[in-house]
Amino acid sequence: MGRTFAADELRGHGSAVVISDGLWRRAFQRDPRVLARRLELDGIAHPVIGVMPPGFSFPERAEVWLPLPTHEGTGRSAHNYSVIGRLKRGVSLRQAQADMESVAAALAREYPADDGHLGVAVVPLRRDPATFVAVALVLGIAALMSTYLPAQTATQVEPVEALRAE
Repeated sequence: MGRTFAADELRGHGSAVVISDGLWRRAFQRDPRVLARRLELDGIAHPVIGVMPPGFSFPERAEVWLPLPTHEGTGRSAHNYSVIGRLKRGVSLRQAQADMESVAAALAREYPADDGHLGVAVVPLRRDPATFVAVALVLGIAALMSTYLPAQTATQVEPVEALRAE
């Protein structure tokens, strides 16, 4: 129901959230008008723009997704992110690898000091357990960190107010 993040939201513009089907059922009683509501996290009201389908759980047990904010003008030295994507129907792994190598080469030309030594590997998530574990670990840590501050705030207020939708 609803949608996932638009390109400008993924670049850190806006404060929209996507919620899990489980959270929608528990906290919003399956109200289809949830898309017109806001979810307060750490004192900030975020518009709910979508509900993920039942069974979607990545990273495991995540219930709220926010875009990772990026800031223009900051350095390009943070190379500690993994990316998960879905291949377009009909695109082979070999084609995806070639496309990503082209992107990596363009970035290396544009930013030789930061990206000149980097490469890219396109691997199937289900066939490479080490990648799956590494990606799950990175996303799990990100989810943990993104819930730490709201959890700290939630312990200081009444439980009913900890997760309030406006």
